[in-house]
Amino acid sequence: MAASGVAPCKRLRVGDACLASSAGEAIAKLSGSNNDDLEEIDVDVSLASADAAGPLLLQHLCEWLGECAVGCRSTLRSLRLAGPLYLGTFFAAVAPWAHEFAQLESVFLARGGEDWQPWVAACVLQQLPSLERLQFHFSFDDEEPPQDLLQLLLLPDAAAAALGGAAAAAGLGPGLPTLNHLALVYPPRSVIPPTSPLPDALSTMTQLTALKLKRYPVTGVPTFLGALTQLHYLLWDPALPADTPYAMPPGLGALARLECLWVVVQWPLELPASLAGSLQGLHVMARGYREDEAERQRYDWLAPFSRLGSLRLQGLGMAELPPEIAAMCQLTRLDLMVNRLRSLPAGPYLQQLRLCHMGNNRLSHFPSALLQAQKLAALYLANQTAPAGGSGSGQSSPGSGRSTMRCGAGYTQRLEMSCEDVEGLLALPELKTVVMGSLQPVVLAGMAWHDFAWLQAVLKQRGARLTSNELAYPLQSKEVFDVPLLFGEPASDADWQSSLERTSSSALPAATSGA
Repeated sequence: MAASGVAPCKRLRVGDACLASSAGEAIAKLSGSNNDDLEEIDVDVSLASADAAGPLLLQHLCEWLGECAVGCRSTLRSLRLAGPLYLGTFFAAVAPWAHEFAQLESVFLARGGEDWQPWVAACVLQQLPSLERLQFHFSFDDEEPPQDLLQLLLLPDAAAAALGGAAAAAGLGPGLPTLNHLALVYPPRSVIPPTSPLPDALSTMTQLTALKLKRYPVTGVPTFLGALTQLHYLLWDPALPADTPYAMPPGLGALARLECLWVVVQWPLELPASLAGSLQGLHVMARGYREDEAERQRYDWLAPFSRLGSLRLQGLGMAELPPEIAAMCQLTRLDLMVNRLRSLPAGPYLQQLRLCHMGNNRLSHFPSALLQAQKLAALYLANQTAPAGGSGSGQSSPGSGRSTMRCGAGYTQRLEMSCEDVEGLLALPELKTVVMGSLQPVVLAGMAWHDFAWLQAVLKQRGARLTSNELAYPLQSKEVFDVPLLFGEPASDADWQSSLERTSSSALPAATSGA
């Protein structure tokens, strides 16, 4: 029963279980329900289920979903379509009524197929009067992600032309005037070269608070990013032409409200000091590092960024931890992968540290300073490489019992640990996960050398896990860019066994947080 004063909330879920029926049974089952007052439509269909169902059932399903959406257009607040569906069919049904979806504020579209037709979706989405959050997620080129998706979303004339002029008579206004959250994720390994610039219309979307452009194809870095002064979260990782450097976007310093920044940028790195007052998370992947010009990378610009709680500096060629980082006392996460670090110093940065990624550096000995990080929960030390010319002969120490291992440039080298290092790890009260290569650790305890299996068993007794699975280290969450379900995730897989679920808000889990 709904809580006092709370109106019943209704949602429709369609999952793989629905497609397990024959086409006639599935559509009859869906069509026999009353869905005129739905607030959320959530469709999640796997590729395997879609292949098994066949195109006829999927086509009928999308036709029915479109009719269903139109029927609840005065109440629908959230739309999620994931899987190889026929978006063109769905949005063709929605198009004549687009301006009447007055409550629709969140749209999530992901994991399409070759018949996805995302451009049709974009042309209709730009007519929605109240859309606040939009996320497109493409995984492969065969989903035909439009190079001009932003133009279709923001420019009424472009949408009208794409729809053959039919939309022009509908009196299109400015596209997405209420949008504050936009995430466009394109295939990470796309071979399609960029053909379009970012539209100037993006500079007018000054209400945006979250913008994610992940591998979105553009022909150059825009000059107007500084106009988006309300941004709190920015992920800037476009797909540029091969001969175009990843320059820092001009105007970045004007984003004085920015809290979290993910950026792929040309080495060397320097951020404007105007961001220091608000920035809490900085995540950088640098391109083009040159070891013969390592002195070009300075770190004094980091001094004012004292509010950082999460810091990732990847690919900067860092040979030793800069004092500006060592002095940061609010860091809970420090990811310094793909650098040239051989050790770590003590310092205030260890006081609150919970996660530390030191992969792809040049550590040959366990960085004992980390034992001062009493809140450390996860540590990544895999894939250490020897510097050019090698850091050792690869020969065993006399009487050590250690096997030989190549230590030439580019090869993973052993990580030597003392008994004190192991005791220090065991004493860390919150340690849960340590990631190392299975041939990496060499531990001198007593008069004997021990390997990965020995260290794994010792840590297991303490309740900590040593693993060579690199995915065990928690990746940096980007949930601020996600469009969550209106009423939270399904409680279990059993939730998907019914193709229709109508429940009150009091029976549903709380909605996940988002930007």
